[in-house]
Amino acid sequence: MLPYILGGISLAKLDVTHEISDPTPASASWSDRRVHAGPVFGFGFQYALQNDLSLGVEYLYTPYGMQRYGSDVTGTLAPGFGFPCAFMQNLTTQAVRLVLNYKFDGMISGR
Repeated sequence: MLPYILGGISLAKLDVTHEISDPTPASASWSDRRVHAGPVFGFGFQYALQNDLSLGVEYLYTPYGMQRYGSDVTGTLAPGFGFPCAFMQNLTTQAVRLVLNYKFDGMISGR
């Protein structure tokens, strides 16, 4: 068994859409799209099932920090033409992954 820690950089694309609707045909909506980069921290372990096959589990945590999303509000409930709307959001991701690895031996047959 091989325990390890890992780190790196993560990129995430986030599409955000907000919609407000009323029982009448009135509505308002706004959306934004951003790509964020953040550090990745994690740990895991691998267990050798055979000489060339291993199975493992990893946990990854990525904080992207406070991000601002905003755009113009559209629709019949919009306060006015081109009315801006924005909000701040603290973004993080957490993931648990099951990992299966196969090791190629690197030998070329037929020599």
